[in-house]
Amino acid sequence: MGVFVSLANGVIFPIFSIFLSKMLTALLTLQIDRNNAEQASNVNLYALIFLILAIAAFVLSTIQILCFEKVGV
Repeated sequence: MGVFVSLANGVIFPIFSIFLSKMLTALLTLQIDRNNAEQASNVNLYALIFLILAIAAFVLSTIQILCFEKVGV
């Protein structure tokens, strides 16, 4: 189980980089045109996705450490 959780935890950071690039694109577009409501909602969506990824990384890291700690003892 620890190996599968480690794999899931390792996938979070490439996903994070994809959404980071989308967030930067939306922020730059919003800086050029401040009245673009679609990009403003995209920024809020990406911020929510970052929050979900952070919570997932926290939970998966905790489970990973607990699983490998149990095996190592």
